[in-house]
Amino acid sequence: PRLSPAMAWEAVREAALQADAGKSLSTALAGQLTSLTGALCGQLFLWDDYRRVAPHFATFGTGKCEADVEELEATLVAQALSSEQPLRRYPNQHSAGPTESTPVVALALPLHFSSRPVGAIVLHFTPPRPIEGEEERSCQGVAGLLALALAREMAEDAQQRRAEELEALRRASLSLTSKLESGDVLEVMLKSTLDLIPASDAHIFLYDGDRLTFGAARWAGQQQKEPHSQPREDGLTYSVARSGERVVIPETRPHALYQGQNWDGAIIGMPLRVGQRVMGVMNVAFDRPHRFNDDELRILGLLADQAAVALENAERYRQVERRLAELSALQQVAGVVSRNLETQALLREVVHQIRGVLGYPVVEVYLVEGEELVQRSALEVQGRDSLRLPMDRGIVGRVARSDQAAFVPNVGEDPDYVEGRPGSRSEIAVPLRKGGVVIGVLNVETADLLGLTEADLRLLTLIADQLSVAIENAALYER
Repeated sequence: PRLSPAMAWEAVREAALQADAGKSLSTALAGQLTSLTGALCGQLFLWDDYRRVAPHFATFGTGKCEADVEELEATLVAQALSSEQPLRRYPNQHSAGPTESTPVVALALPLHFSSRPVGAIVLHFTPPRPIEGEEERSCQGVAGLLALALAREMAEDAQQRRAEELEALRRASLSLTSKLESGDVLEVMLKSTLDLIPASDAHIFLYDGDRLTFGAARWAGQQQKEPHSQPREDGLTYSVARSGERVVIPETRPHALYQGQNWDGAIIGMPLRVGQRVMGVMNVAFDRPHRFNDDELRILGLLADQAAVALENAERYRQVERRLAELSALQQVAGVVSRNLETQALLREVVHQIRGVLGYPVVEVYLVEGEELVQRSALEVQGRDSLRLPMDRGIVGRVARSDQAAFVPNVGEDPDYVEGRPGSRSEIAVPLRKGGVVIGVLNVETADLLGLTEADLRLLTLIADQLSVAIENAALYER
């Protein structure tokens, strides 16, 4: 069959009827164009404006199409879109001087709308046949309507996606702003991100202005307890944290930040920033190269802004809770001090109050006896070689010798650390004094790396001062 102008308009009418019956107009037009030209098959390629290529989208017709779509995309389709003219492929590519009557094996029709590429349709003919001028113009007419239909459908799809994104962002915003625990904020953030972006995994690391610590991770549809890997000093996450600017890497293998890492994926690092303060970094990764489009960048930017505000609110809430806990702890210890005049009972109750109100898993009180420190009260301490420590051993011994409190965010980096409770990672030890003489040490430990802060040190120093006076009063009473 030859596609005449009358047949072309009949194809349009039939496609419109099919569209009314629920089929998309573009699909109906592509099918009609393939059928009425007698093509073995028609292959539709849709333009990707971000990647600047037109990958294969769909095949139409009753015949089996064996054409190499990647080869077509790189040659015939790319050339037709570039020239904005139909292109023919002949049985013998090296045939000299083909004419209008020379049989063709394929005809590529570029699809443009408002001077912008939309895609292309390639018609394959077996056996090859000539395409005369009038028929080619009829094909171009149907192709023009196909381009219009595709452009409209793409716009409608984009509008629908935007509406879905806005609704998802609204739900994420409501969920984020309703959370007052930072852990909840991070989990909501990562779930919302992977619901909107088809990435393989997402991580959040918190930043204190100097160091990054693991906050949350999600992949395979679940929250994870550990990250894929810790941030490298010269890697992407620290670069984002220190600069406060996002870093987008569509392909990691050749990128300078991933030299020697043997990973061929894509990643974006988004700063979680309030004003000039970077509170953390969110990394979103793909397990293969991926070009982040404008929609993805916009969504990630909005989510990062919301998460940063939610984290700041959670931090303020935590500071208020902490302040209340500190006041409660001081009040509780003051009550114990005023009620007890027997040393052992005093120490036992103070340790229980500190643990109960502030939640430290390890709380110990050592008193100086001669050249040793004797553990007089403790909770959750296992594995000490003895309840007695030489004054020259451990962080506790160092505090007793130096009369200086020790704040150790990471005990693994302190050569004086002596393991008491397996798994302890942070420690604070504060001297107990009578006059200008050290009479003991108050010691606490946690299982969280960097789990203790300067605020803990200040609070424990106040408690140690109260406890020192109480110990002195109890000693006087017992004498």
